[in-house]
Parts: sequence; structure tokens; C-alpha cells
Amino acid sequence: WTVTSSDTYVVQFGSPLELSWATEIENAGGSVKEFVGDNAAIVKMDASAKAKVSDLNYVEWIGIHQPAFKVYENLKDRSGVVKIDVQPFDISDLAVLNQKLIALGSWDNMINPSSIRVECRIDASQLPAIAKMVDVQQVFEVPEMKVLNQVGGEIVRVHDIWDNRISNLPVNLMGEGQVIQVQDTRLDSGHFDFTQGALGN
Repeated sequence: WTVTSSDTYVVQFGSPLELSWATEIENAGGSVKEFVGDNAAIVKMDASAKAKVSDLNYVEWIGIHQPAFKVYENLKDRSGVVKIDVQPFDISDLAVLNQKLIALGSWDNMINPSSIRVECRIDASQLPAIAKMVDVQQVFEVPEMKVLNQVGGEIVRVHDIWDNRISNLPVNLMGEGQVIQVQDTRLDSGHFDFTQGALGN
């Protein structure tokens, strides 16, 4: 989960950041990728730019953006198959990142340009390798969707009309032979669920 060298750093400021500082860091040769809270930023820079940024009077500390910083704590001790979202620093890195994940053995890959992430399933043993990729910003776990309750029918009392001993209706109403119309504005055919997901494939 650690590396000894990198061109990506966490730059910590001595006070809440000002947006003008990002411009000064860029002018020094750094590339600000993300602000972290209100007193730090993730910056890509070479040794020359790092020396210049270190001399800025509002910079308190600079350290390597370690792979461990990129992965949520709940994922680090996992084993077996995990479903994750991998976010690169730049949207232009999505396709390349997707190929790197496939090379590590991922499957069910879906590229989501709107949230700038690649969703996939992969063995948890590959998480350190993913975190060490220089183009990866963060790794999130994607929770498996599951039904948390089955009380909707009871709330609207639909079960009552299924049984005319309760409803006192002449017949049990089961919906058989009924026509139901669902009206919506439109389908977004460009949504990644249609272009990349099971429907698109």
C-alpha cells in the first residue's frame, strides 16, 4: 500500500486554501488534480516543480500521495471478489484505465463517463496494484443492491383485495387481464447502462 517515489503529491497548506494558490502552483510547474478538504490538494509535479512549490510561504508540508490514501478503509482487508468503482484523475484516462483493470483480471467492466469512473468486479488481492496505478485517484466499493423490506404491499393493503374473505368484494382482485400504462418523458439512449451494460451488450 506504499511507494517510495511518485510524481503525485499531497500538498498541505498552513491555513484554509485560497483559489489563487492553485494558479501559483500551476505557474510553478505543478498540476492541481483535486482539493482535499479546505487545507490540502493533490498535485502532480516533477522534482523541479516540487522544489518551487515547497518554497511557497503558505505550503506547510508535501508528501507522496500514497496508494493507501486512494482506497476506502473498508476495502483494504477484504478478500474474494469485490465490486468497485475506480476513478482516474482525468476523464481522458478512462479507456486506458479500463484496459489496465482487464489486464489485472477484472470483469463486468462498465465505463461511466458522467461520473468519470470504471465499475468492475475483481479479486480483492489486486486492490494494492490498482491503488499503485499513477492515473488512479480513488477506489470505492460498490454496494450490492438488495431488498431491505417487503412491507410495501402491507402499507397500501394490496393483500386485502387478493382475498375476498377480507375485502368483502365479489371476487379476488389479482390484476389478471388488467392493462397498465407507464408513461415517462423519454429514455436516455446515451446512458451508460444502455451503451455499456447488459442492455447495450
